[in-house]
Amino acid sequence: MNSSETNKLGDIRSRNFSTCADIIWSNREVVVNYGELLEKLILFDKYIFQSIRLKEIPHFIEVFGYDATLELFSLDSIDLHHDHISMASMNSQSKRNFSYTFNVVRSEHESTLSKDIAKLKNTLEFETAKFKSLETKLLSKVVKYPKYIERELYTAFFCDLTTKLPVIETALKLKLKEHLKTNIDPSGIELSIDVLGAGKVEVETNINVLFKIDTQVAHNLIESVLLAIGGLNQRILQMKVYNAITCFSDLDMPVFDEKLGFIEDSLSPDSQIRRFHQVLTIKDFPDLNEAAKNKSIDLIKLIKLRDSREIEEFRKWLWNLDSMSDSEMKEQVAGIKSTLSNFIHGSVGKN
Repeated sequence: MNSSETNKLGDIRSRNFSTCADIIWSNREVVVNYGELLEKLILFDKYIFQSIRLKEIPHFIEVFGYDATLELFSLDSIDLHHDHISMASMNSQSKRNFSYTFNVVRSEHESTLSKDIAKLKNTLEFETAKFKSLETKLLSKVVKYPKYIERELYTAFFCDLTTKLPVIETALKLKLKEHLKTNIDPSGIELSIDVLGAGKVEVETNINVLFKIDTQVAHNLIESVLLAIGGLNQRILQMKVYNAITCFSDLDMPVFDEKLGFIEDSLSPDSQIRRFHQVLTIKDFPDLNEAAKNKSIDLIKLIKLRDSREIEEFRKWLWNLDSMSDSEMKEQVAGIKSTLSNFIHGSVGKN
């Protein structure tokens, strides 16, 4: 995507690339945060929904209804991202100098999508015509990473390993603090990284001796830190490819600041969502996730509301909320509760 194409997409702050669900690895099931979905529909002009292999769709239908789910994926402002790529550790061996092999792993998009559509059909057990309508809508919204992203992720990852040692040191300090569950003195940490080619990496460190950590545990900590750097690069590439802001973990943010200090907090979607929560708290607004679980959300009304002039102006105003006093903020949000309350009512989702 060149710069002229990116400019046509608009302000990066108005576009969001993220999921609204977490996966439970023990049973491969997903838990949908409906509040996050609704917030992103309200707060962003464009939402690139990062799906976990379409496993959210039955939950959407259960909570919002079949017709509303079709309406959701009819929006020009919604895309369905169905693709997977990541840095992976391949056959790492624990030695005196910690040794690893890393490579980019990408799913086979077309076959994976076909399998996930088939699983969705079996799960829903709809009549043929009804499922076909849903399938057509979903497939029309599917987007995937460009071919070049594998090369860019690989290059960015190994570039960081060779030129961004302070970034890796920052991530290691955070990971050690998390593992040891206490603050640490990082002044004695020794760390060097040697990239040998063909994805092979050797690390020399004294963290196992300095912090009295088992060598294999230290090996795994280093591996998780390097993979976290790969994950951070992946999220930066997502922002670049889709000209959209995405979500970062607690580990990501200090490392992100070390890596790209010129990126301000104002570009964080979490900051915009925090501002939104602040407004909802002032107006004593109900919890959106709980309201959805209780089937009290009319998604079709929300879909219509999100393109209204009032909501468009509210999105722009919200970015400037941090510079306002409490009294100014209360005055400005006086009418927002009645506007947003239009999509909350009794029971929906039973089509």
